[in-house]
Formats: sequence, structure tokens, C-alpha cells
Amino acid sequence: MEVTQALLRVGHKFRPGQAIVPTSVTVHNTGNPRSTAANERAWLDNRVNLDSGNFVSWHYVVDETSIIQAIPDLEMAYHAGDREGNATSIGVEVCEVGNQHVVWRRAVLLVVSLLRRHGLGADHVRSHRDWTGKNCPRLILPEWPRFLRDVRLEMGEEPMFTGVRIALSDEARDFPGLVSAGRVFVPVRLLLEQLGYAVSWEESTATVAIAREVMVPQAVPERWTHRG
Repeated sequence: MEVTQALLRVGHKFRPGQAIVPTSVTVHNTGNPRSTAANERAWLDNRVNLDSGNFVSWHYVVDETSIIQAIPDLEMAYHAGDREGNATSIGVEVCEVGNQHVVWRRAVLLVVSLLRRHGLGADHVRSHRDWTGKNCPRLILPEWPRFLRDVRLEMGEEPMFTGVRIALSDEARDFPGLVSAGRVFVPVRLLLEQLGYAVSWEESTATVAIAREVMVPQAVPERWTHRG
């Protein structure tokens, strides 16, 4: 994932230069269905916007093909509309133009990259609405739980059910399993029984019992009966 640095100059109206220690990543939508990441970056240098009484900026903006950084992670940006939010959070603007499935995925990967860089977990992701009550990110909010789940999955914090292929002697067999925190889990009973062990559950002691001796499968002769 490539990030283009196009930092606002030191002393820029929208770059206050105040040092911060990020404790969260805040997600926004740009609010403009025709604006790309490059358009959003150009907006910050637009003379009309600079001459206005508004103070608006962000750290990163992402669209379906590019990611641009405007302010260093460890400096404040005017994105959360809240003193605490601005002073503690990295702002990520998600563009509304283009294939939103692609944009969504790239936004998730960017957020995960920032969380990992600053030693944060998925529970440190915020929406703009969390700080001010504003309906932002307006396209993502209706599916906010899914966005957070995608972040947790990418972070390895959310179990993901999958098929697991395991080589047993000279053959490979498929087992149901799940991936969590970078580890792969399969049902122990299914695996051991495939290896020929006897596995049972002892209710009284809540114990899984595994026979020490490997069971030898016994062939049962087939008997065919012809009924005329």
C-alpha cells in the first residue's frame, strides 16, 4: 500500500504544528461524491478556503487508487470538530467517488496500518460521529459494525472461519477451522479420529479422553443379498 506524502508547509493555516500522541484513528467521508484524493488535497491550498474563517484539515485521504498524507501523524489536524478528538486522533478521509467496495477495502487497510504503527488495537477506531454527533462518515455509518469487523479481521482480532487442509501421512484432508490472532484452529476430535485415535468426552470431569493406543480400522466384509 503506497502513501504519497504531500504535507502542508509548516505554518500553513490548516497545519497548526501542535504535537500529539495518537490514541485513536478517526474515520470520515469527504461528503463530496465527485472528489478524489487529489481534489481533497488541492482543497486545502485553495485560496477561498484559506481566506474563510473555517479550520479544516486531515492526516490522510484515500480513494480507489491513491492515498495522500497532508499532516504528519504526530501533529494535530482540524478534523474531529472536538478539542479532544483533534488532540488525540489521526484523521482519515474516505472519498465517496469511485468503486466503493475498493475504497472501503483500501480504507480498512490504511486504518489497520495506522493502528499497528502506533501500537493500537481495533477498539481504538472512531467515527467522526463519536466526537461530535455529526452524520459522518455518512456512507460507512450504516454499516459501521461491518467496517469495525473488517478492521478486526485484518488485525487478527476477529476469528475467521475457513477450511484448513492438513497433510496426514501421504494424503491431505480438509477440516473446518478458524483463524484468530494469526493462529489456525481445527477441532481436535475430528483431527485425532482421522489419525485413528479414540476420542471421548467424560461428562463428570469435563475431560476429553484420548486413547493411548492408535485404533486400527477394521474392515467389515460386504454382504450382498439378491432378492428375485
